[in-house]
Amino acid sequence: MRMFTFSVNTDSRDVLRRGLLDKLESNNEITKAWLGEIFITAADKAYKESICVDSYAFKCEQNTQLTKQKNESPLISVEEINEGKKGIADTVAFYVDSNIDAIIEDSEVKSLVEEFLDIHEYLLIEEGTDLWHVIKRAKTFNTAMVDKLRRLTEKYRLDDLIKGILSRAECSYYIEGALAAC
Repeated sequence: MRMFTFSVNTDSRDVLRRGLLDKLESNNEITKAWLGEIFITAADKAYKESICVDSYAFKCEQNTQLTKQKNESPLISVEEINEGKKGIADTVAFYVDSNIDAIIEDSEVKSLVEEFLDIHEYLLIEEGTDLWHVIKRAKTFNTAMVDKLRRLTEKYRLDDLIKGILSRAECSYYIEGALAAC
């Protein structure tokens, strides 16, 4: 049998004893959500009179919503900007959205290339195998290189890396450049 417990410190008992909260239960969903916060606030602050739990919860919720609104900006059209409304122009949002996709794609390519170069270096040291050479030769259907690539892929679990490199042409460009610089 499990038993869950919690402790009530002296401040908490004091809140209950002095009747600082007008009630401890409520059917109001907002009040239920904020009841713990209200209790802690009543314990931390030296209130002299009772706190209306529903009003306090409403004010907490209102402050939370106002803070959220300060941090969020609506998308608006150019006409709305000309009318003086505040927000982010939908044309700017479209531009940012299209660039974010390119940035994400570019970061995925860079991540694949970095991972490949790490594995490439490891295989050169541990196996004496140039993985890039093996891949290039396997692409020409050289049976020995296809078998070697299959063995390396199984041994080092390179499936996703090899698929990622082969499915993005720019990966080959970056890898060739990085290996040529060595």
